[in-house]
Amino acid sequence: MRKFQLCFLVGSMIFATGCPKYRPSVDFNRAGFVKQVNDHFTAKQTAYFAALTANDPGTAKLRRNELIEDALPYIDEAYLDFITAIQSGRDRDNFLADVIELGTTAAVGITNGERPLQILGVALTAFRGGRRSADLNFYKEQTTPVLISKMDGNRAKVRTTIITRENEEVSTYPIGTAIGDIVAYYNAGTLVRAFTELQKDTAVATQASEAELDKLKKEAGVRGAVTKEHLLASNEFASAIRDHRRAYLAAKANLTAAESTITTAQNAITDADAAMSQADQDIGTANAQIASAANATARAQAEAAKSTSQAAKSKAETDKLKAQNAKTAAETAKSEAIKARDQGLSKLQAIFEAIAANSKLSPFLSKSVEEDSTLSQDEKARKRAILQRLRQKPTPTDAERDGAVNDYTEILLQFAGTIAEMVNAQPELSNSLREILNANK
Repeated sequence: MRKFQLCFLVGSMIFATGCPKYRPSVDFNRAGFVKQVNDHFTAKQTAYFAALTANDPGTAKLRRNELIEDALPYIDEAYLDFITAIQSGRDRDNFLADVIELGTTAAVGITNGERPLQILGVALTAFRGGRRSADLNFYKEQTTPVLISKMDGNRAKVRTTIITRENEEVSTYPIGTAIGDIVAYYNAGTLVRAFTELQKDTAVATQASEAELDKLKKEAGVRGAVTKEHLLASNEFASAIRDHRRAYLAAKANLTAAESTITTAQNAITDADAAMSQADQDIGTANAQIASAANATARAQAEAAKSTSQAAKSKAETDKLKAQNAKTAAETAKSEAIKARDQGLSKLQAIFEAIAANSKLSPFLSKSVEEDSTLSQDEKARKRAILQRLRQKPTPTDAERDGAVNDYTEILLQFAGTIAEMVNAQPELSNSLREILNANK
């Protein structure tokens, strides 16, 4: 079956004639479209995996997001040409005739863990289709503004999902899933997708087919379209978990800033003390010169020197007081930052322990890892180790604190995603998780 799908895609590429105008630097009109797309993103993909190998998830996340943001302008350009053609009445020559409803089929047929980037090239090639003069009968049944509005809405939904997921770490949003979202973004701006979505607005029967489609995609390790309830629950749970991590990171930054201020203020106090000591010496010298002055000129010079020294001492005293006030304020800020930092960690720990203590939720801590077909065996092993470590209720040292926050966040997000997927089938699980999150705000 997979060979048949690939052959069909290749055939579609050969027989499709003409394509939308792409003005960016990457020429998507030339032959070898798949190769051009893959070549364009190879550098980012290589850098992404290099960062993962170097255990640098921050850089990997940056490269993943760069790959996404580099791709979207090309898709936007093609879509703009497309709707401009529709609005200008040149539909008979310029309509994009989608050659196949490929969104899921391509992903199921191609995704195999090792070639995620090629999903984009193959899927976009199949979907770009050709400019056809044949009249699409079903198009007459819909007005142009309705179609464009529906496509705009479809694209906006996918774009929102992409923007939201760009904030995730690579452990929960790997590059293969990101590329799948780029394909979904392209597909959202096609006529076939517009008509499909319009039909969904009034066809209750599509709910059953969507459920079956989600089942097939999940079995194939593809994460794509989700229900509205699923998306809302996922965003709700993820936001609550990430809020604690953000609070931790913000408190940590405030703590660093406070400590820096304390150090600067202490140095200023030390400098002010030295300046006052020097000023006292200079005043003493000036007094001696005044007492021994041989004439009025010498006396006047000595008094001027004394006045300068007194002014320097006064300034040093003012600087010291200012530095002392800054140090006091920074010490208060430091205390508050430490409290907020520790609270961020303790909230994540409390959420995890409450889930582990809940007989209905606890089994899904392990299931969320074991049943995630998008994870490699190495990733599953790594997450099992994290889960085992967290179950032991560790008390992290200062050096381990950051790692503990990351571990709790990663496992909780994995777990919350699984619970969100079951929001319709088992709503009691989502309600239980929601209660725990609300209790630990």
